[in-house]
Amino acid sequence: MRVWGGSAWNHFVSLALEYMGDLRGKSVLELGFHDGQMSREFARRGATVTALEILERPVTEHPGVTFLRYDGNLDSVEGQYDFVFTKSVLVVTDIDAMLPAIKRKLSTGGRVVFIENGLGGPFSRIARRIRRPGKSLAHISYFTDAHIQKITQQFPAEVRFNTFPPVYLVCGHTAMPDRPLPQRLGRLSL
Repeated sequence: MRVWGGSAWNHFVSLALEYMGDLRGKSVLELGFHDGQMSREFARRGATVTALEILERPVTEHPGVTFLRYDGNLDSVEGQYDFVFTKSVLVVTDIDAMLPAIKRKLSTGGRVVFIENGLGGPFSRIARRIRRPGKSLAHISYFTDAHIQKITQQFPAEVRFNTFPPVYLVCGHTAMPDRPLPQRLGRLSL
C-alpha cells in the first residue's frame, strides 16, 4: 500500500497496520481521512470504520466505512472504538484538548496509532519553507518531544522517529495491548 507523504510515511503505515493486527470485527475511528485511502484499507481488513474530516472533500464510498464531516467536537461522535488513527492531524489541533477526547472515544483496552510530522532540525524547517514559499505554517504545531510526553501521559506508548523527513509513529493503548509494537525497539531513527 502506498500513501501520500513518501517512503518514511509508507514504512510507518506498514508498521501501524502490523501493530493493529487482525481488524476483523474491530472498530476504527480515523480522524482526518484526507482521501479516504486508510479508511478503505481498514475496512478491507475487516474493520467497521468511522472516518472524520473537517474539510469538504470528495470521497469514494466504501462498504464498512462511514465518512462524516467533523464539526470539531469529538464528543458529538457516537460510539466507542477499538482504535483511533491519525495521520498528520494532531499537528493542526489543540493536542491538550484532543488527547482526552480521543481517550473518551476508546473502548476498554482500545489503542491509538498516530503518524505525525515532527519539527526536525534547521534543515527540515528550511525545506518546508522552500516547498511552500509564502504559505504560513503558523497553524501547525510540528511534534517535539514535549508532544510525545503529552501523549505518553495519556496512553502508554512506543514511539518511532524518522529523522528526514521528521515523522513520528506513536502506537499506544489504554490498557496492556494483546499485540505488541512490531520489533519492540521504542524510539528508532530510520
